[in-house]
Order: sequence, then structure tokens, then C-alpha cells
Amino acid sequence: MTANPTPSQTYHLILLRHGESVGNANGVYQGQADFELSDLGRRQAQALAERWVAEEKTFDLVISSPLLRARQTAEIIAEA
Repeated sequence: MTANPTPSQTYHLILLRHGESVGNANGVYQGQADFELSDLGRRQAQALAERWVAEEKTFDLVISSPLLRARQTAEIIAEA
């Protein structure tokens, strides 16, 4: 029996939900409706981005849904 090879790199996948959207704040079921982030949602994304900067967390790739609220959250995280 041979041992399993050890991978040379470890990969981490982080899944993140968008910050609060205007639709969330108004109690709207959004589905594919394209709402932007609320002010709170922007602050939530910025706070997480700042936390990850402080933790020296870096990303090789950021992928987002095409919906505005998801893109805005991803952009805030990626630009930090």
C-alpha cells in the first residue's frame, strides 16, 4: 500500500454573503431583483475588509454574483 501524496499547497475557499441590501432593509424578498447595498451593508462589508486586512488575509481570486449587492460587497473586500 502506498501513502497518499501530500499536496504542495493548501487552498481555502471562503463563501461570503453580501452585506445588507436596500431590499433586505425594506423586508423585500429579492431573488434576482437587483438591489444595491444599504449604508449598513457598505459598513458591514468595510468592517469585514478591515478585519481581514488586520489579519493579513489575502485573496488570489474574488468571484461574485452579477447582482449589484454581491458585486459591491466583493469590490469592497477586494479593494481593501
